[in-house]
Amino acid sequence: MSKQYEYQYSEKLTDDFVSVLDGSLQPADLKLFSSRLATTSDEVVDSVASPINSVSGFGAQSGIVQNYTVANQLVPFSPEVSTFHRDAAILSTLIAASEAKRQIPIVDSANAAEAWQAIYANTFGGIGWVPQGQISDLRKTDSKGASVNEAIIEIIAAVSGGGAVLSLVKSVLSSLANTKQTDPFITLYERQVFKSNTVLLGVTIATGQNSGFLLQTYQFSFDVASADTSILVFKWHSANATVRYRRNDFSLAEAQFDRVKSKLSEIADRFVDGNVAVLSGARGP
Repeated sequence: MSKQYEYQYSEKLTDDFVSVLDGSLQPADLKLFSSRLATTSDEVVDSVASPINSVSGFGAQSGIVQNYTVANQLVPFSPEVSTFHRDAAILSTLIAASEAKRQIPIVDSANAAEAWQAIYANTFGGIGWVPQGQISDLRKTDSKGASVNEAIIEIIAAVSGGGAVLSLVKSVLSSLANTKQTDPFITLYERQVFKSNTVLLGVTIATGQNSGFLLQTYQFSFDVASADTSILVFKWHSANATVRYRRNDFSLAEAQFDRVKSKLSEIADRFVDGNVAVLSGARGP
């Protein structure tokens, strides 16, 4: 049994892990992110993102494509994903990102990014998610002026095989890439994913229903000599950049997760405000 996923094998260990999260994830100490989504009515109306201020306000709805941002994660859902699984994915993503942020508050190097990604994935294993596989790799590109969103699409296309997963990724990236630079959401998202010359972000993709439900988490870190910070079209100026990615797949142990969901919701409510938003453009199948 892999030690890094030990919590998923025992109900008691899951309860213990959630208790540790409850004690450690305190907003006064964590200060999850340095900025918040604008909340005045004029700004929100003109924004691609609608802020969510509580766990009860996720607004998950099956039967349509929905795109969320959760901390530094993009979280798209395919139409067949149930409301229960959507709520579980958003809640767990926020918890995992919060725990990674608590342990690695500043990601400004490849080692810090790798540690952040490991904590993020391991937290899922501690709150009722069952690991189904992992892929990680390092790529170097000699492209000058390339963009982060193009690199993400290229990697996910190669690793996932394309299809519905790639369509979801293109959908959420397109929503953000076409956002106006004056959008109040821009500043927040840039501060979350761009630190020094390291860009850290993730795409957590939910597909399938019932026993076929699967959560694919793709974590990316980009080490570049210099870059322009423009929402999800970060351009690197140097002749090369190092791209590290990690994919972890999870299914959900529903009974186990459901038992701790109330406590996880209580914990997550400390950090929802300003760190979770739904993007416009939800559509049917």
